[in-house]
Amino acid sequence: MQSWITMNDNHLSNILDIKNYRKSFIESFDTNDIEIKNKLINAANDINLQSIRIHKLITHNGNIGKVLFARFLSTINLDEQTRIMELNISNIEDIVNFIENI
Repeated sequence: MQSWITMNDNHLSNILDIKNYRKSFIESFDTNDIEIKNKLINAANDINLQSIRIHKLITHNGNIGKVLFARFLSTINLDEQTRIMELNISNIEDIVNFIENI
């Protein structure tokens, strides 16, 4: 019984670590950062970040409006439910260009 509790405590700790990692990534994401492209590429390859919705990531801090970004996503055949892992290099470049030209 004791080993089951320890294993569950470790598992819970890992889950909380991942949750905090994701939250930190979203909250620290800055649309003025010159490394947005690299951060998105790295996030697409990070198993703990790749399921974040791109719409949530970009609009979280309020610098870019949700409706504005949703309309942009539709122009590149993506939507608010698109996950980072679904982005290809062309999508990432389009998103970076959109952010830079606002």
